[in-house]
Amino acid sequence: MKKIQKDFDLKKHIEHAKKIQDELNRELAGRFWLSGEADNGKRIYWDVYIRLEIAELVDCFPIKHFKDTSNNVDIKNLLIEGVDILHFLLSKEIYNERHEKLELKIEALLTHANALSKENDGQSLSIQALNQGDLNLAAGFALGAVLHYWTTSDIFELYRGKAVLNKFRREHGYREGTYRKIWNGKEDNKIMFDMLIDKKEDIASLYENLEYLYEEDSRNK
Repeated sequence: MKKIQKDFDLKKHIEHAKKIQDELNRELAGRFWLSGEADNGKRIYWDVYIRLEIAELVDCFPIKHFKDTSNNVDIKNLLIEGVDILHFLLSKEIYNERHEKLELKIEALLTHANALSKENDGQSLSIQALNQGDLNLAAGFALGAVLHYWTTSDIFELYRGKAVLNKFRREHGYREGTYRKIWNGKEDNKIMFDMLIDKKEDIASLYENLEYLYEEDSRNK
């Protein structure tokens, strides 16, 4: 699971991710997304989206005594949910910088999360995340739960992959409601994960490989 991480420039990766995120937000919400409103007139609620993703992250752990019959942690989906949290944290940080709001930076948050991951188990961190009133603390505990199993490098590698997948979704009818998230019985997030993290495929060829599998699924319908 968790691998040794060497020579990882966190600041550099955050700045690169923020550029990707700004471009994504411009495509999804319009070029004036930093006003706090999308081009369809809807208000943007970064804090709410982060809370919702934290709740989904907690569900990766077998905490439901009335439902879960095993003690298995869905560590693949845990990383995916962590990346979704990062998407919204990056957006919030870009927004705050534009409006000169002083809040905890992602670099400090991830550094704290990494320290938490070494001192606590993932499940307890996820529960603490859900119980935090302060959003920065909540996000820190949630990412700490992810970092108990994965590295910061894994998070940013999958972040880049998710950006490619989001582009693929947009160009195949996601906003119009014609896009299929399930291909041959498997969710697209998991397919992208298998390519990038498990099989170590080059991210440069990820879009092309997604296209091939999506078209293959279409032919099988």
